[in-house]
Amino acid sequence: NACGFYETINVTFTDNTISGLFYESDSGYLSVKDESRKSANVLRQTLIGSLMGVFQTNVNAKNLPCRIFEIADTFVPVKDNSDVLPNEQAKLALVCDGDLRILTGVVEGLIKNISRNAVIEITPSDLKWAQTGAQIKVNSQPIGIMGVVGTNIKDKFDLKEVTPCAAEINFEFLLQLE
Repeated sequence: NACGFYETINVTFTDNTISGLFYESDSGYLSVKDESRKSANVLRQTLIGSLMGVFQTNVNAKNLPCRIFEIADTFVPVKDNSDVLPNEQAKLALVCDGDLRILTGVVEGLIKNISRNAVIEITPSDLKWAQTGAQIKVNSQPIGIMGVVGTNIKDKFDLKEVTPCAAEINFEFLLQLE
């Protein structure tokens, strides 16, 4: 909040096509068979897709600059075992318009605010949804990803005039920092 981000709360379910834009899954998606949720019946594996929908709504309403975040659980199925519960992880996701340097500063500031002695590394990484992607490491442990949203994602959300940046961090790891 101190960096000008506003919290959003989204439903845990998303559309399969949106989920597929952001997450490559060898083990498929977890979904419910509910007639009332025909279009959005997949449990989220990432929060970025839902935040992009909120971002799109704000851009359409000319509510710029737009900086939003969400803290929620994600659900990743366990490979090759349908009898095991999914890997449920709390994540912090951020989406904003503007420069990746702004988002990098927010992420670094957040981590340093929690742990002054944390060693932060941001290294280039290929991400399915990002034009320019990076992996976030704290004390040599990967804790998240960030990047500039690619053209294919911008087109899907009909974003012509702005280029959003997004990050997703393991929230449980942040809580364990000293």
